[in-house]
Amino acid sequence: MKRLITFLFTINCFLAGAADLYVMPGAPSPYYSTITAAVTAASDGDRIIVSPGSYVGNLTIEGKGISIIPISSGGDYTVVGNI
Repeated sequence: MKRLITFLFTINCFLAGAADLYVMPGAPSPYYSTITAAVTAASDGDRIIVSPGSYVGNLTIEGKGISIIPISSGGDYTVVGNI
């Protein structure tokens, strides 16, 4: 039981620091207009939530434990560049 409580506490601490970063074309601050800008600002555990559209640029995601997901189910986005 002690291990379970320790595990849940650890997970809670990890998730408490996670943030959602939103990407929308032409978005004003505090949102991001490019996926690249959001990836640069992201930390481990963050989610980058992308609105539908095409995004031009290369993405480098080295050493970051992040998720890049669409803003809505079935919302497609395209990255025109290398990942």
